[in-house]
Amino acid sequence: MLGLRERELRPLPVDPIDLVAIDLDGTLLQKDGSISMGSAKAISDAVECGVRVVIATGRAPRGVKRVYEALDLDTVQICQNGALVHDPHGDQAMFHEQIPGHIARSVIEIGRMVDPTLAVAIELYDRCFTDRPNGRIGNDPMLAEGAAPNLVGALGELLDSPITKVMMAGEPEVLGGIQAALQTRLGTHVSFSCSHMRLLQIVAGSVDKGIALERVCDYYDIPQSRTMAIGDAPNDLGMIRWAGLGIAMENAWTQVRNEAHFTVASNNEGGVADAINRYVLSSR
Repeated sequence: MLGLRERELRPLPVDPIDLVAIDLDGTLLQKDGSISMGSAKAISDAVECGVRVVIATGRAPRGVKRVYEALDLDTVQICQNGALVHDPHGDQAMFHEQIPGHIARSVIEIGRMVDPTLAVAIELYDRCFTDRPNGRIGNDPMLAEGAAPNLVGALGELLDSPITKVMMAGEPEVLGGIQAALQTRLGTHVSFSCSHMRLLQIVAGSVDKGIALERVCDYYDIPQSRTMAIGDAPNDLGMIRWAGLGIAMENAWTQVRNEAHFTVASNNEGGVADAINRYVLSSR
């Protein structure tokens, strides 16, 4: 964790921001899942100025579609916590890093050794599968719009091939024990993303929103110093650390606020509009 002095020493970009990466849940989206008028306008104004606005989320592409279309964006998307860079216009992957099937199988086996009743789902690109008989992954936050399972049934054969992500829903103390067991048994084969206290997302070891953001910037030929990333949860830390300007929401986890350059208003108070108006549009 960066202390105050370390944050003060982090260089700030001196050039205008040309690309903004924005998380969805807890950042752009309000508690009811809507986008504030102020944030929508700020994004529209930025796009009109030539700024590329990129959604960077733990969601699969299907869970991004409504927001993407409402904002009338034309950029690629960072999905699945960075495991997938998705081109929605061609409906294809520009980059897709998967977990080998045997590793994913071990992840689930270890999780259910800790808690045999554990709610588990796997993501395969843009499709979700679960073996829960009621088609839900517990009473969990993973079931955001577009996240309902495509198939309910045994996961065995699906784990014979690489998958995109494993999701586990449960109480925080149980998930913490599972993460510790996975780190001990599987080491660098997997990494973890946390966007909610009751949801653990497991991806391939080198997956991170920051790495995905770097790939997107290379694709658009935009230097690191001209980027801004806005987020609220630990799964946003990679891109907040990598971006030229890292912004945390007021409702962000303490670690995220500590490591960002600046904190703006909460997701329910137009924090994204605050960030774009203050740090992007003011320089244009």
